[in-house]
Parts: sequence; structure tokens; C-alpha cells
Amino acid sequence: MDTIGVGIVGYGLAGEWFHKLLIDEVDGLQITAVMSRSADKLARARKQNPGALITPDFDALLAADAVDLVVLATPHDVHAAQAVAALDAGKAVVTDKIMCRSVAEADAMIASAERSGKLLSVFHNRRWDSDFLTVLAALEGGWLGEVWTVDIAVTRPGLPLRPLTGERRWRSTREGFGGQIVDWGAHLMDQAVLLGGADPDRVFCDLQYRQDGCEVDTEGYVVLHYADGRRITVTAGVQTLVEKPHWWINGSAGTLVVDGIDPQESVMRATRKVPSGGPAACLPREAVRLESLKPADGFGPVAGRWGDYYQNVRDAMLGKSELAVTAEQCRDALRVYEQCFRAAGVRNELTSSRGAGLLGHSSGKGMPWATH
Repeated sequence: MDTIGVGIVGYGLAGEWFHKLLIDEVDGLQITAVMSRSADKLARARKQNPGALITPDFDALLAADAVDLVVLATPHDVHAAQAVAALDAGKAVVTDKIMCRSVAEADAMIASAERSGKLLSVFHNRRWDSDFLTVLAALEGGWLGEVWTVDIAVTRPGLPLRPLTGERRWRSTREGFGGQIVDWGAHLMDQAVLLGGADPDRVFCDLQYRQDGCEVDTEGYVVLHYADGRRITVTAGVQTLVEKPHWWINGSAGTLVVDGIDPQESVMRATRKVPSGGPAACLPREAVRLESLKPADGFGPVAGRWGDYYQNVRDAMLGKSELAVTAEQCRDALRVYEQCFRAAGVRNELTSSRGAGLLGHSSGKGMPWATH
């Protein structure tokens, strides 16, 4: 396979500004089809992707021989059905985060991938954020010692989420599985589970609803407590005028504070170009504060590398490397989500959690800590 043909389903913010720009930067990947039901988006896709199949028909995209990999940049509630259809059609699949709405849907997607023998991944590009790579560097350097508490937050002055009249945006609807804890929160929960593992012994979750007429949370707050005493909190919201630190990590040997969000999205949206590492993809030095009992000479912000995500997908499809973001990892995060929904009093299936994280392993099935 000299060139992997990519079909993008959905051409809004995710499809046009994230997936297209990143795919175009990777040798061996070529956009060969775009599907959208919007006439305006189809017109933009036709202009930006000359020679590609541009269609409003999902089945037509799946039937195209030139498409080897289907990228789902679509609302959360259709990920499972579209992924299963694409996998059953013999296509590899990348779905935008959040993977789907439940462990049951994730199981169906994974089963389809196993039947077809095709790759299934979730677009967690923020594993290659400057801030997360900086956190990993501090952990690997031993400057924090034994980690006790991790607080991860993205809190923004985002209200109102949408006009309360006129067209509804799917991210603000319950039927679309929208809301803060499964939007930005999906990246934060992915990082929390990578660090702590998918088996907290206690879970607390509070979902705030602070905009009249909005069906979904305007802020989600999650506490994951582990049997060895570690605690990880996740906050994702749009109901504050002052941002919390993005990361606040405390351990036996040090404290790390990271302010601000990785700059790669801002650069891409301003220039339509992907920053290839370096200062443009790196948090400023003043955004990272480390106090450690151990000498930390040379420690500083690490540049982000979003391009690594699709390079890894390409290499995994070609059999040259292991897939970095697996469907099984994302199913583990959904198990934790279901404990959170149960703790917050939101009806959802509860499944026991298993899995070890980068900060260590603890055993025990999850259970609600408190109710909303």
C-alpha cells in the first residue's frame, strides 16, 4: 500500500480544521473522499480537496475503493453505528473523541474491528499536547517523587454555550451526547486514566447545569480515588471567568503547575498550517512551574507533536508500529465514565473497571462515592 486513502465524514470544525490539516501533513496519507450533508461544507471540501470524491452520501463514501481509512468527525451519538458500518465495509476507522456513548457501544465497535481485522482508533491528539508531554517528562525525571494528587482542568469563560433561539448545536443537546465532561473532558479523562488506571476504588462526579435551556452540563467535576491513596480530579467547564491551572500535581518530592492550553490549535486555526514542533507548538516557559527537592536542571516545557497521531495510524496500518491510541484503552475510560454517570445520578450502564496507569496499579472494582 503506497498511499492510504482517507475519507473524512463530517466537515465542520473537527473535519476541516483538525483532521484535514493533520492528514495533509503526513506522507503516505491522502484525502480521497469527504462526506457532509451541508451544501456549504461540501463546497469548501470540493475547493480544498481537488480530485477527491465529495458526497452527501455516507454509503457512497464507504463504497469507494479509493478509501482505506474512514475518519468520523461526526456527533458523538452516531460514532458507534458509523464505525461499525465502516469496519464491516472493510475500512479502517478513526473516530473523533469521545469514542462513543457507552461500554456496550465500544464493545460492538471492537467486535466489528476484530471481525474485519481492521484498525480502530480514537482521535486523542491531546496525548501529544505540550502540557501533557511536559507532565510526562516531569514524572519520568523523578522530580515529583511519589505522586499523591493530580488536578487537571480546562475551565473557560464560555457561557452562553449557544443562542437559546434558532438552530441547536448538537454539542448542547442530550440526544447528541454533548456537554463539557464528554467534550473537552474526554481528553482530560483519557489522560487521567492513562496516569491513574481504569480501576479507581471510589468515584465522585458532579455535573452543573448553569444555562437555562441548555440540556447538557456546563461544568463537570470528577474525583477518582485509588486504593493506594492517589487522587485525580478532572474539571471541564465553561461557567467561570477565571481559568484554573491546567495541571496541578503534588508528590513526595515536588509540585508541578502548568497554566494554559497547548498552542497547536490556535496556530492551525490562524494559519491553516500544522506547527512542526519548536516554539510554535510549545507552552511558554513561564507557563510551567516546578518546585522540586531534587535538582531539576534543564527541565522546561516540551513541544507538542499532534502530527505524531496520524503518523502512528499510518505506520500501524502498514504494520510498522503498534497503535498508540487503542479502542481498548478508550473502552477502559468509558468504564470510568459510567461510574461517574452513576455517581452523578445520570442513568447509564455501570461496568466494573480494570487496568493499570502510568502512576501505578491498584486493584478493586469501582463504586459510587457520592450521588448528585
